Amino acid sequence: SVVTRAGTLNPLVQERFLLQDPELQGLATVIARADVRLRFGTWDEAQQKFTPLEDSTFTIDSSGVEAAAGEQRDSIESGSEIVLLGGVEAIGAVEVTLEQPLSTRATRIAQVTGAITLVGLLALAATILFATLAARRFAKPVRLLSETASAIGDGDLSARVPTGPEVAANIEMEALLEGFNRMASRLETTVGALKRERDRGQEHLADVSHELRTPLAALRAFVDLLDEDGTTDPATRKRLLSEAGRQLERMDALTANILELSRFDAGIARPEFTETDLRSSVSAAIEQAAAGARRRG
Repeated sequence: SVVTRAGTLNPLVQERFLLQDPELQGLATVIARADVRLRFGTWDEAQQKFTPLEDSTFTIDSSGVEAAAGEQRDSIESGSEIVLLGGVEAIGAVEVTLEQPLSTRATRIAQVTGAITLVGLLALAATILFATLAARRFAKPVRLLSETASAIGDGDLSARVPTGPEVAANIEMEALLEGFNRMASRLETTVGALKRERDRGQEHLADVSHELRTPLAALRAFVDLLDEDGTTDPATRKRLLSEAGRQLERMDALTANILELSRFDAGIARPEFTETDLRSSVSAAIEQAAAGARRRG
């Protein structure tokens, strides 16, 4: 080979073609550091013509050659030049064609490096942009879920999380939002039922209070009439005592009804409906109010 593994010119080539000339050896060493094509031949000074020798073309590839110790690889501009070896009319010459000089290779390496750097920066920017958009898309439903949970905690039981492909980033997130809305709906229904039950309980207490107040007022009127000595005859006193007993029985019945209603509310018993005559109830109410009316004149 023309170039050895150490990056120097082959000694056989030096002995045959370079004639142990230090300057030519230095030039050959510099040329050996680039990719060149060498043709050995003769130079006709009169005709200004280069005639290559047969089988005298050598291609030197320096891509895998390291610079020798104490040497520095130099670059040579692209082109072709004739190197004279002597001063006679027909002299030996070497045609040097730089096919891949180091300057061109370095330029290409710099271009490739710049392109790789640019592509890397663009890829990094695209990755950051994608990560930012993905983070926002995943953070949006979580933020809406947190805001809705806070609204429900503040008492707005009708608050719901928006759903749909424009909100949820994937199927799992959409299922989570829909499940939260179902839970919120059940909570609203349960709280509404409890409120209605509470309102019914308050109405029931008001009705019970009114029902108990009526017989108590009648009983008090009867007791006041009985307490007035000399104003009532024995027959009237007997009737008043009978009415007082009826009011006590009514209070006992009301107490039993309250207990029965509490059992209905607790689900222990079920109501049984029967037909009754309202005229007797109206007559009893008139009689209960008559005593107080007569007392007031």
